[in-house]
Amino acid sequence: MTLRARLLAGMVGIVVVLGLSSAAIAVTQSRQLYGQLDRQLDAVADTASRTPNLSAGQPRERVSPASFGSVFVAVVQPDGTLMPVVQPSHDPDLRPDYVAGRRYVEPTTIGTVAGDASNVRARTFETGDRLFFVALPTTDVDESLRTLIVTQIVSGALVLAVLALFSWWMIRHGLRPIRKMTESADAIAAGEVDRRVEQPPGRTEAARLGRALNLMIDTTQNAEAKQRRFVADVSHELRTPLTTLQGYTTLYEQGSLSEPAALDDAMRRINDEAGRMRRVVEQLLTLARLDEPLPLERTTLDVGQLLADLASDVGAIQPERTVEVDVAAGLTIEADRDQIVQAMSAITANALRYTPPDTPLAFRGLVAEQSVRLEIEDHGPGISPADANRLFERFYRADESRNRTTGGNGLGLAIVASITNAHNGTHGVSETRGGGATFWMEIPVQSSEASTATAQPLLSQPNAPAASATSLDP
Repeated sequence: MTLRARLLAGMVGIVVVLGLSSAAIAVTQSRQLYGQLDRQLDAVADTASRTPNLSAGQPRERVSPASFGSVFVAVVQPDGTLMPVVQPSHDPDLRPDYVAGRRYVEPTTIGTVAGDASNVRARTFETGDRLFFVALPTTDVDESLRTLIVTQIVSGALVLAVLALFSWWMIRHGLRPIRKMTESADAIAAGEVDRRVEQPPGRTEAARLGRALNLMIDTTQNAEAKQRRFVADVSHELRTPLTTLQGYTTLYEQGSLSEPAALDDAMRRINDEAGRMRRVVEQLLTLARLDEPLPLERTTLDVGQLLADLASDVGAIQPERTVEVDVAAGLTIEADRDQIVQAMSAITANALRYTPPDTPLAFRGLVAEQSVRLEIEDHGPGISPADANRLFERFYRADESRNRTTGGNGLGLAIVASITNAHNGTHGVSETRGGGATFWMEIPVQSSEASTATAQPLLSQPNAPAASATSLDP
Protein backbone atom coordinates (compact mmCIF):
# COMPACT_ATOMS: atom_id res chain seq x y z
CA MET A 1 0.00 0.00 0.00
CA THR A 2 1.36 3.38 -0.97
CA LEU A 3 1.83 6.23 1.49
CA ARG A 4 -0.98 8.15 -0.21
CA ALA A 5 -3.37 5.20 0.24
CA ARG A 6 -2.36 4.83 3.88
CA LEU A 7 -2.98 8.54 4.44
CA LEU A 8 -6.44 8.35 2.85
CA ALA A 9 -7.26 5.23 4.88
CA GLY A 10 -6.20 7.05 8.01
CA MET A 11 -8.40 10.03 7.14
CA VAL A 12 -11.40 7.74 6.56
CA GLY A 13 -10.71 6.05 9.88
CA ILE A 14 -10.63 9.41 11.65
CA VAL A 15 -13.97 10.39 10.07
CA VAL A 16 -15.55 7.09 11.16
CA VAL A 17 -14.22 7.48 14.69
CA LEU A 18 -15.50 11.05 14.87
CA GLY A 19 -18.95 9.94 13.63
CA LEU A 20 -19.19 7.09 16.12
CA SER A 21 -17.98 9.32 18.94
CA SER A 22 -20.56 11.98 18.10
CA ALA A 23 -23.34 9.38 17.96
CA ALA A 24 -22.25 7.91 21.29
CA ILE A 25 -22.21 11.35 22.90
CA ALA A 26 -25.66 12.18 21.53
CA VAL A 27 -27.16 8.87 22.76
CA THR A 28 -25.57 9.27 26.20
CA GLN A 29 -26.77 12.86 26.53
CA SER A 30 -30.30 11.88 25.42
CA ARG A 31 -30.45 9.13 28.03
CA GLN A 32 -29.26 11.50 30.74
CA LEU A 33 -31.76 14.25 29.84
CA TYR A 34 -34.70 11.87 29.52
CA GLY A 35 -33.60 10.20 32.74
CA GLN A 36 -33.81 13.55 34.49
CA LEU A 37 -37.26 14.13 32.96
CA ASP A 38 -38.44 10.70 34.13
CA ARG A 39 -37.29 11.43 37.67
CA GLN A 40 -39.25 14.69 37.54
CA LEU A 41 -42.32 12.71 36.45
CA ASP A 42 -41.92 10.35 39.37
CA ALA A 43 -41.57 13.30 41.73
CA VAL A 44 -44.68 14.98 40.24
CA ALA A 45 -46.67 11.77 40.54
CA ASP A 46 -45.66 11.46 44.19
CA THR A 47 -46.58 15.10 44.86
CA ALA A 48 -49.90 14.79 43.01
CA SER A 49 -50.87 11.67 44.96
CA ARG A 50 -50.44 13.63 48.20
CA THR A 51 -52.31 16.73 47.04
CA PRO A 52 -55.86 16.64 48.51
CA ASN A 53 -57.59 18.54 45.75
CA LEU A 54 -56.05 16.36 43.05
CA SER A 55 -56.70 13.12 44.83
CA ALA A 56 -60.29 14.23 45.24
CA GLY A 57 -60.49 15.13 41.57
CA GLN A 58 -61.21 18.83 42.21
CA PRO A 59 -61.38 21.23 39.27
CA ARG A 60 -58.13 22.65 38.11
CA GLU A 61 -58.91 26.22 39.15
CA ARG A 62 -58.89 25.09 42.78
CA VAL A 63 -55.36 23.73 42.45
CA SER A 64 -52.37 26.08 42.44
CA PRO A 65 -50.40 25.56 39.15
CA ALA A 66 -47.34 27.16 40.71
CA SER A 67 -46.76 24.01 42.77
CA PHE A 68 -46.35 21.91 39.60
CA GLY A 69 -44.66 24.30 37.13
CA SER A 70 -44.87 23.03 33.54
CA VAL A 71 -46.58 19.75 34.50
CA PHE A 72 -49.79 18.56 32.86
CA VAL A 73 -52.01 16.53 35.20
CA ALA A 74 -55.38 15.03 34.25
CA VAL A 75 -57.89 12.54 35.60
CA VAL A 76 -58.70 9.65 33.32
CA GLN A 77 -62.50 9.50 33.00
CA PRO A 78 -64.38 6.19 32.87
CA ASP A 79 -64.99 6.77 29.17
CA GLY A 80 -61.22 7.02 28.59
CA THR A 81 -61.03 10.77 28.12
CA LEU A 82 -58.80 13.15 30.03
CA MET A 83 -60.11 15.78 32.41
CA PRO A 84 -57.25 18.26 32.90
CA VAL A 85 -56.62 19.20 36.49
CA VAL A 86 -53.30 21.06 36.15
CA GLN A 87 -51.94 22.61 33.00
CA PRO A 88 -48.68 24.47 32.37
CA SER A 89 -49.10 28.18 32.83
CA HIS A 90 -47.02 28.92 29.73
CA ASP A 91 -48.96 26.39 27.61
CA PRO A 92 -52.57 26.24 28.85
CA ASP A 93 -53.83 24.60 25.63
CA LEU A 94 -51.54 21.57 25.91
CA ARG A 95 -53.36 18.37 24.99
CA PRO A 96 -51.36 15.13 24.98
CA ASP A 97 -52.33 12.53 22.38
CA TYR A 98 -53.64 10.08 24.99
CA VAL A 99 -54.85 6.69 23.83
CA ALA A 100 -58.08 5.87 25.62
CA GLY A 101 -57.84 2.96 28.01
CA ARG A 102 -54.04 2.72 27.85
CA ARG A 103 -51.99 2.82 30.96
CA TYR A 104 -48.42 4.18 30.84
CA VAL A 105 -46.77 2.37 33.71
CA GLU A 106 -43.31 3.45 32.57
CA PRO A 107 -42.47 6.95 31.31
CA THR A 108 -43.26 7.11 27.60
CA THR A 109 -42.82 9.78 24.97
CA ILE A 110 -46.08 10.60 23.13
CA GLY A 111 -47.19 13.35 20.81
CA THR A 112 -49.67 16.17 21.35
CA VAL A 113 -52.85 17.28 19.56
CA ALA A 114 -52.77 20.88 20.79
CA GLY A 115 -50.44 23.31 22.49
CA ASP A 116 -46.94 24.55 21.85
CA ALA A 117 -45.08 21.35 22.76
CA SER A 118 -44.68 18.73 20.09
CA ASN A 119 -44.03 15.83 22.46
CA VAL A 120 -44.49 15.07 26.15
CA ARG A 121 -43.07 12.53 28.51
CA ALA A 122 -46.05 10.87 30.21
CA ARG A 123 -47.05 8.18 32.71
CA THR A 124 -50.14 7.14 34.65
CA PHE A 125 -50.59 6.43 38.35
CA GLU A 126 -53.51 5.48 40.60
CA THR A 127 -54.61 7.22 43.80
CA GLY A 128 -57.51 5.54 45.50
CA ASP A 129 -60.02 4.59 42.85
CA ARG A 130 -58.87 7.25 40.43
CA LEU A 131 -56.40 6.97 37.51
CA PHE A 132 -54.28 10.00 36.89
CA PHE A 133 -52.27 10.97 33.81
CA VAL A 134 -49.17 13.16 34.29
CA ALA A 135 -46.95 14.57 31.54
CA LEU A 136 -43.98 16.91 31.08
CA PRO A 137 -43.18 18.68 27.79
CA THR A 138 -39.94 17.51 26.17
CA THR A 139 -39.36 20.90 24.56
CA ASP A 140 -36.27 21.76 26.64
CA VAL A 141 -34.80 18.29 26.23
CA ASP A 142 -35.41 18.27 22.47
CA GLU A 143 -33.90 21.74 22.17
CA SER A 144 -30.81 20.69 24.12
CA LEU A 145 -30.39 17.61 21.94
CA ARG A 146 -30.87 19.63 18.76
CA THR A 147 -28.25 22.14 19.96
CA LEU A 148 -25.86 19.29 20.76
CA ILE A 149 -26.36 17.66 17.36
CA VAL A 150 -25.96 20.96 15.51
CA THR A 151 -22.81 21.69 17.51
CA GLN A 152 -21.44 18.26 16.68
CA ILE A 153 -22.23 18.69 12.99
CA VAL A 154 -20.59 22.11 12.85
CA SER A 155 -17.54 21.05 14.83
CA GLY A 156 -17.29 17.84 12.81
CA ALA A 157 -17.44 19.84 9.58
CA LEU A 158 -14.70 22.13 10.87
CA VAL A 159 -12.57 19.14 11.89
CA LEU A 160 -13.11 17.53 8.49
CA ALA A 161 -12.19 20.79 6.78
CA VAL A 162 -9.00 21.01 8.82
CA LEU A 163 -8.20 17.37 8.08
CA ALA A 164 -8.87 17.90 4.38
CA LEU A 165 -6.61 20.97 4.37
CA PHE A 166 -3.93 19.03 6.24
CA SER A 167 -4.21 16.14 3.79
CA TRP A 168 -3.92 18.51 0.85
CA TRP A 169 -0.87 20.12 2.45
CA MET A 170 0.69 16.73 3.15
CA ILE A 171 0.10 15.53 -0.39
CA ARG A 172 1.35 18.76 -1.96
CA HIS A 173 4.40 19.37 0.22
CA GLY A 174 5.14 15.85 1.40
CA LEU A 175 3.87 13.08 -0.84
CA ARG A 176 3.98 14.79 -4.23
CA PRO A 177 7.69 15.71 -3.96
CA ILE A 178 8.47 12.18 -2.80
CA ARG A 179 6.53 10.78 -5.75
CA LYS A 180 8.50 13.00 -8.12
CA MET A 181 11.74 11.92 -6.45
CA THR A 182 10.73 8.29 -6.92
CA GLU A 183 10.04 8.90 -10.60
CA SER A 184 13.39 10.67 -11.02
CA ALA A 185 15.21 7.88 -9.18
CA ASP A 186 13.56 5.26 -11.41
CA ALA A 187 14.57 7.27 -14.48
CA ILE A 188 18.16 7.53 -13.26
CA ALA A 189 18.24 3.81 -12.55
CA ALA A 190 16.92 3.23 -16.09
CA GLY A 191 19.88 5.08 -17.58
CA GLU A 192 19.12 8.82 -17.48
CA VAL A 193 22.30 9.58 -15.56
CA ASP A 194 22.13 13.32 -16.22
CA ARG A 195 18.75 13.66 -14.55
CA ARG A 196 18.51 14.95 -11.00
CA VAL A 197 15.88 14.80 -8.29
CA GLU A 198 13.70 17.89 -8.01
CA GLN A 199 14.46 19.65 -4.73
CA PRO A 200 11.43 21.20 -3.00
CA PRO A 201 12.01 24.64 -1.46
CA GLY A 202 12.41 25.17 2.25
CA ARG A 203 13.89 22.99 4.98
CA THR A 204 11.34 20.18 4.96
CA GLU A 205 12.25 16.51 5.16
CA ALA A 206 11.43 16.17 1.45
CA ALA A 207 13.82 19.03 0.62
CA ARG A 208 16.58 17.48 2.72
CA LEU A 209 15.93 14.11 1.10
CA GLY A 210 16.15 15.67 -2.36
CA ARG A 211 19.45 17.35 -1.58
CA ALA A 212 20.82 14.14 -0.06
CA LEU A 213 19.77 12.09 -3.10
CA ASN A 214 21.34 14.56 -5.54
CA LEU A 215 24.52 14.64 -3.48
CA MET A 216 24.60 10.84 -3.40
CA ILE A 217 24.05 10.66 -7.15
CA ASP A 218 26.77 13.24 -7.83
CA THR A 219 29.16 11.47 -5.47
CA THR A 220 28.45 8.10 -7.09
CA GLN A 221 28.94 9.46 -10.60
CA ASN A 222 32.14 11.24 -9.58
CA ALA A 223 33.40 8.01 -8.06
CA GLU A 224 32.51 6.11 -11.22
CA ALA A 225 34.21 8.76 -13.36
CA LYS A 226 37.33 8.56 -11.18
CA GLN A 227 37.27 4.79 -11.43
CA ARG A 228 36.99 4.91 -15.22
CA ARG A 229 39.79 7.47 -15.38
CA PHE A 230 41.86 5.35 -13.01
CA VAL A 231 41.41 2.25 -15.18
CA ALA A 232 42.25 4.26 -18.28
CA ASP A 233 45.38 5.69 -16.64
CA VAL A 234 46.54 2.28 -15.45
CA SER A 235 45.91 0.86 -18.92
CA HIS A 236 47.88 3.71 -20.47
CA GLU A 237 50.78 3.33 -18.08
CA LEU A 238 51.03 -0.41 -18.66
CA ARG A 239 50.25 -0.41 -22.38
CA THR A 240 53.49 1.34 -23.39
CA PRO A 241 55.93 -1.02 -21.65
CA LEU A 242 53.90 -4.05 -22.70
CA THR A 243 53.93 -2.85 -26.30
CA THR A 244 57.70 -2.34 -26.06
CA LEU A 245 58.21 -5.83 -24.63
CA GLN A 246 56.04 -7.36 -27.32
CA GLY A 247 57.91 -5.43 -30.02
CA TYR A 248 61.31 -6.69 -28.90
CA THR A 249 60.08 -10.27 -28.61
CA THR A 250 58.68 -9.99 -32.14
CA LEU A 251 62.01 -8.67 -33.40
CA TYR A 252 63.75 -11.55 -31.68
CA GLU A 253 61.40 -14.10 -33.25
CA GLN A 254 61.98 -12.55 -36.68
CA GLY A 255 65.75 -12.80 -36.23
CA SER A 256 66.31 -9.05 -36.30
CA LEU A 257 68.42 -9.16 -33.11
CA SER A 258 71.13 -11.44 -34.40
CA GLU A 259 73.89 -8.94 -33.63
CA PRO A 260 75.17 -9.11 -30.03
CA ALA A 261 75.04 -5.32 -29.64
CA ALA A 262 71.43 -5.14 -30.82
CA LEU A 263 70.49 -8.01 -28.54
CA ASP A 264 72.18 -6.36 -25.56
CA ASP A 265 70.37 -3.11 -26.27
CA ALA A 266 67.06 -4.97 -26.56
CA MET A 267 67.67 -6.72 -23.24
CA ARG A 268 68.47 -3.38 -21.62
CA ARG A 269 65.27 -1.84 -22.96
CA ILE A 270 63.23 -4.84 -21.87
CA ASN A 271 64.74 -4.62 -18.40
CA ASP A 272 63.93 -0.88 -18.21
CA GLU A 273 60.33 -1.38 -19.26
CA ALA A 274 59.89 -4.32 -16.88
CA GLY A 275 61.24 -2.14 -14.06
CA ARG A 276 58.82 0.58 -15.05
CA MET A 277 55.89 -1.84 -14.86
CA ARG A 278 57.16 -3.14 -11.52
CA ARG A 279 57.25 0.38 -10.06
CA VAL A 280 53.72 1.13 -11.29
CA VAL A 281 52.37 -2.10 -9.81
CA GLU A 282 54.18 -1.55 -6.51
CA GLN A 283 52.82 1.97 -6.23
CA LEU A 284 49.31 0.77 -7.01
CA LEU A 285 49.63 -1.89 -4.33
CA THR A 286 50.86 0.76 -1.92
CA LEU A 287 47.84 2.95 -2.64
CA ALA A 288 45.50 -0.02 -2.24
CA ARG A 289 47.09 -0.85 1.10
CA LEU A 290 46.83 2.75 2.26
CA ASP A 291 43.15 2.84 1.31
CA GLU A 292 42.44 0.08 3.80
CA PRO A 293 41.65 1.28 7.37
CA LEU A 294 44.57 -0.60 8.94
CA PRO A 295 46.22 0.56 12.19
CA LEU A 296 49.49 2.47 11.86
CA GLU A 297 52.70 1.11 13.37
CA ARG A 298 53.55 4.32 15.21
CA THR A 299 57.07 4.81 16.53
CA THR A 300 59.05 7.81 17.64
CA LEU A 301 60.59 9.30 14.51
CA ASP A 302 63.53 11.74 14.69
CA VAL A 303 62.66 14.41 12.15
CA GLY A 304 66.20 15.78 12.03
CA GLN A 305 67.71 12.41 11.22
CA LEU A 306 65.04 11.76 8.57
CA LEU A 307 65.75 15.03 6.74
CA ALA A 308 69.52 14.55 7.03
CA ASP A 309 69.23 11.09 5.44
CA LEU A 310 67.16 12.49 2.59
CA ALA A 311 69.74 15.25 2.02
CA SER A 312 72.48 12.64 1.90
CA ASP A 313 70.56 10.62 -0.68
CA VAL A 314 70.13 13.69 -2.84
CA GLY A 315 73.86 14.38 -2.61
CA ALA A 316 74.60 10.86 -3.77
CA ILE A 317 72.22 11.10 -6.75
CA GLN A 318 72.95 14.67 -7.85
CA PRO A 319 76.27 15.80 -6.31
CA GLU A 320 76.07 19.20 -8.00
CA ARG A 321 72.84 20.14 -6.17
CA THR A 322 72.98 22.17 -2.94
CA VAL A 323 70.75 20.85 -0.16
CA GLU A 324 69.97 22.76 3.02
CA VAL A 325 68.47 21.24 6.17
CA ASP A 326 66.71 23.36 8.76
CA VAL A 327 65.07 21.45 11.59
CA ALA A 328 64.22 22.14 15.22
CA ALA A 329 66.59 20.41 17.60
CA GLY A 330 65.17 17.26 19.16
CA LEU A 331 62.02 17.40 17.03
CA THR A 332 60.22 14.04 16.96
CA ILE A 333 56.82 12.76 15.91
CA GLU A 334 54.82 9.63 16.63
CA ALA A 335 54.12 8.15 13.21
CA ASP A 336 54.59 5.14 10.98
CA ARG A 337 58.26 5.46 10.06
CA ASP A 338 58.12 3.55 6.77
CA GLN A 339 55.16 5.54 5.50
CA ILE A 340 56.58 8.94 6.46
CA VAL A 341 59.93 8.06 4.82
CA GLN A 342 58.08 6.90 1.70
CA ALA A 343 56.06 10.13 1.53
CA MET A 344 59.09 12.41 1.98
CA SER A 345 61.05 10.35 -0.55
CA ALA A 346 58.24 10.76 -3.08
CA ILE A 347 58.24 14.56 -2.60
CA THR A 348 62.03 14.62 -2.90
CA ALA A 349 61.98 12.52 -6.08
CA ASN A 350 59.38 14.88 -7.50
CA ALA A 351 61.62 17.88 -6.79
CA LEU A 352 64.65 16.18 -8.38
CA ARG A 353 62.65 15.28 -11.47
CA TYR A 354 61.10 18.67 -12.20
CA THR A 355 63.90 21.09 -11.26
CA PRO A 356 67.31 21.67 -12.89
CA PRO A 357 70.23 19.86 -11.19
CA ASP A 358 71.80 23.12 -10.02
CA THR A 359 68.61 24.29 -8.28
CA PRO A 360 69.05 24.28 -4.47
CA LEU A 361 66.66 22.38 -2.21
CA ALA A 362 65.73 23.12 1.40
CA PHE A 363 64.41 20.52 3.84
CA ARG A 364 62.65 21.96 6.91
CA GLY A 365 61.10 20.55 10.05
CA LEU A 366 58.96 23.10 11.87
CA VAL A 367 56.75 23.12 14.94
CA ALA A 368 53.23 24.17 13.91
CA GLU A 369 50.15 24.46 16.08
CA GLN A 370 49.46 20.95 17.45
CA SER A 371 51.43 19.44 14.57
CA VAL A 372 54.86 19.03 13.00
CA ARG A 373 55.33 20.51 9.54
CA LEU A 374 57.74 18.92 7.06
CA GLU A 375 58.68 21.01 4.02
CA ILE A 376 60.73 20.51 0.88
CA GLU A 377 61.38 23.79 -0.89
CA ASP A 378 62.79 24.26 -4.36
CA HIS A 379 63.42 27.22 -6.64
CA GLY A 380 62.46 25.58 -9.90
CA PRO A 381 59.90 26.68 -12.50
CA GLY A 382 57.01 26.54 -10.01
CA ILE A 383 53.51 25.13 -10.40
CA SER A 384 50.46 26.80 -11.88
CA PRO A 385 47.42 27.21 -9.57
CA ALA A 386 45.35 24.92 -11.78
CA ASP A 387 47.90 22.12 -11.48
CA ALA A 388 48.47 22.75 -7.76
CA ASN A 389 44.83 21.86 -7.02
CA ARG A 390 45.16 18.45 -8.67
CA LEU A 391 48.77 17.39 -8.13
CA PHE A 392 47.84 14.92 -5.39
CA GLU A 393 45.28 13.08 -7.54
CA ARG A 394 46.19 9.64 -8.80
CA PHE A 395 47.84 9.57 -12.22
CA TYR A 396 47.55 13.34 -12.56
CA ARG A 397 50.53 15.00 -14.18
CA ALA A 398 50.98 18.59 -15.22
CA ASP A 399 52.51 17.28 -18.45
CA GLU A 400 49.55 15.94 -20.44
CA SER A 401 51.83 14.37 -23.05
CA ARG A 402 52.70 11.59 -20.60
CA ASN A 403 56.17 11.36 -22.03
CA ARG A 404 58.34 9.22 -19.80
CA THR A 405 61.25 11.61 -20.25
CA THR A 406 59.29 14.55 -18.83
CA GLY A 407 57.74 12.98 -15.80
CA GLY A 408 56.71 9.96 -13.79
CA ASN A 409 53.44 8.07 -13.71
CA GLY A 410 51.56 10.44 -11.38
CA LEU A 411 51.32 8.13 -8.37
CA GLY A 412 54.05 9.50 -6.08
CA LEU A 413 52.14 12.52 -4.77
CA ALA A 414 48.95 10.45 -4.55
CA ILE A 415 50.83 8.19 -2.14
CA VAL A 416 51.86 11.28 -0.16
CA ALA A 417 48.18 12.30 0.12
CA SER A 418 47.12 8.83 1.26
CA ILE A 419 49.86 8.61 3.88
CA THR A 420 49.07 12.06 5.24
CA ASN A 421 45.36 11.25 5.44
CA ALA A 422 46.13 7.99 7.21
CA HIS A 423 47.93 10.04 9.89
CA ASN A 424 44.97 12.49 10.12
CA GLY A 425 47.27 15.20 8.78
CA THR A 426 47.18 17.71 5.95
CA HIS A 427 49.28 18.26 2.87
CA GLY A 428 49.65 20.78 0.08
CA VAL A 429 51.90 22.85 -2.13
CA SER A 430 52.55 26.59 -2.01
CA GLU A 431 54.58 29.06 -3.97
CA THR A 432 58.14 29.59 -2.81
CA ARG A 433 59.25 33.14 -2.20
CA GLY A 434 61.48 34.08 -5.07
CA GLY A 435 60.04 31.40 -7.36
CA GLY A 436 59.58 27.67 -7.12
CA ALA A 437 57.31 25.41 -5.10
CA THR A 438 57.19 24.22 -1.51
CA PHE A 439 55.59 20.85 -0.82
CA TRP A 440 54.57 20.31 2.80
CA MET A 441 52.82 17.86 5.04
CA GLU A 442 51.68 18.35 8.64
CA ILE A 443 51.40 15.44 11.06
CA PRO A 444 49.44 16.01 14.30
CA VAL A 445 51.49 15.52 17.45
CA GLN A 446 50.49 12.68 19.74
CA SER A 447 52.05 14.28 22.84
CA SER A 448 53.92 17.39 23.86
CA GLU A 449 57.27 16.25 22.48
CA ALA A 450 57.31 19.01 19.87
CA SER A 451 56.57 21.83 22.31
CA THR A 452 60.14 22.00 23.68
CA ALA A 453 61.94 21.75 20.35
CA THR A 454 64.21 24.63 19.41
CA ALA A 455 65.53 25.63 16.02
CA GLN A 456 69.05 24.74 15.05
CA PRO A 457 71.20 26.56 12.47
CA LEU A 458 70.68 26.01 8.79
CA LEU A 459 72.85 23.18 7.45
CA SER A 460 74.25 23.33 3.95
CA GLN A 461 75.18 19.97 2.43
CA PRO A 462 76.54 20.23 -1.08
CA ASN A 463 77.89 16.97 -2.46
CA ALA A 464 76.71 15.12 0.66
CA PRO A 465 77.52 11.39 0.72
CA ALA A 466 74.81 8.79 0.77
CA ALA A 467 74.11 7.97 4.41
CA SER A 468 70.78 6.14 4.39
CA ALA A 469 68.91 3.47 2.57
CA THR A 470 66.13 5.84 1.51
CA SER A 471 65.14 5.06 -2.05
CA LEU A 472 64.64 7.94 -4.43
CA ASP A 473 63.34 7.25 -7.90
CA PRO A 474 63.84 10.33 -10.08
